[in-house]
Amino acid sequence: MRQVQQRSRQLEEQVQALQQQLAQQQQKQQQHEQQQHSGADAGSKPAPSAGAGAPDMSAVLEMMEGQLARLSAIIREREAEIAALRTTVQGCLDERRGLVAQLDDAQRRLAAAPPLAAAAPLPSAPVPRPVKPPPLRNPKFR
Repeated sequence: MRQVQQRSRQLEEQVQALQQQLAQQQQKQQQHEQQQHSGADAGSKPAPSAGAGAPDMSAVLEMMEGQLARLSAIIREREAEIAALRTTVQGCLDERRGLVAQLDDAQRRLAAAPPLAAAAPLPSAPVPRPVKPPPLRNPKFR
């Protein structure tokens, strides 16, 4: 269970990091768009586009959003597993408490019961008698 919680924390940290990256990328894209619009309004030439080797910002954003959705789903699954495990553990603890209570009750009743009479023998199974072997016949006396 501890491993699940640790993994869940790791995934949450990854989600937060991706959210920050996504926010930064969106901010950069907005700034880029504002620069393009302000450049077009001023009558100057448009801002130079990114080189052919640079990835398209919208593709990067879509990829990050996909990763964010996937990690969010994993976190939800882990949280559901944790909830199920907590329910199971709680059920086992309740069962154990009930068994301990029954044991305590039985021990109290045993301690409160009157002692058995010392003179009265305990009933037991009849003791079998040893079987005598048949007498040996000596062949010389025949």
